[in-house]
Order: sequence, then structure tokens, then C-alpha cells
Amino acid sequence: MSNGQQLTMPSLQGMSPSDAEQQLKGMGWNGQINEVSQPTGDSSMEDKVIGSSPSAGQKISRNQPITLYVGDYSSSPTTSTSPGGGGGGLFPPFTHNN
Repeated sequence: MSNGQQLTMPSLQGMSPSDAEQQLKGMGWNGQINEVSQPTGDSSMEDKVIGSSPSAGQKISRNQPITLYVGDYSSSPTTSTSPGGGGGGLFPPFTHNN
């Protein structure tokens, strides 16, 4: 039985956390937001929402806490540990001495 307390979680990906919160509040949501830093290799997602819990499309209650996963871009991801650029990097070196 629905009494208008259920909302559908929107996709907030790519938004700043404050924009995401404004969108949620604009829908009538008034719960608490938790921000969790999530490492990303995509510099365009620095300080942007890269995911949420509950995820987009799920039903949420108007006062349900929501977790936003916010991109924390690092130019040297922990998955790549080759000091000195062992030749297998994703990006070419920035300076060339020809």
C-alpha cells in the first residue's frame, strides 16, 4: 500500500554532491546524505558523484539515508606500482627530451 512516501532514486552520476542533494530535496526527500570518497582513475569525475546507495531506479522512502560515492581522482592509482614508468603505463610521459 503506497501512501506517497516512496520515491524513485534518480541517477545522480556526474553531479556535484551539493547538486545531487538539491535534486533529491526537490523531489521531496529529506533524509541524511553520507558522502564516501571512492578512488577513480577518471579525472573528469573528481569530486563528482560516481554512484549511490540505494542505486538509481530503486524505491526509497522520503527520509531514508542515502550514501553518495564521490570520485577521488588520483593520477597514480594504487593498482599501478611501477616507479620510473616501466613502460606499461596508461599515459605517456609529459616531457620528452629529444
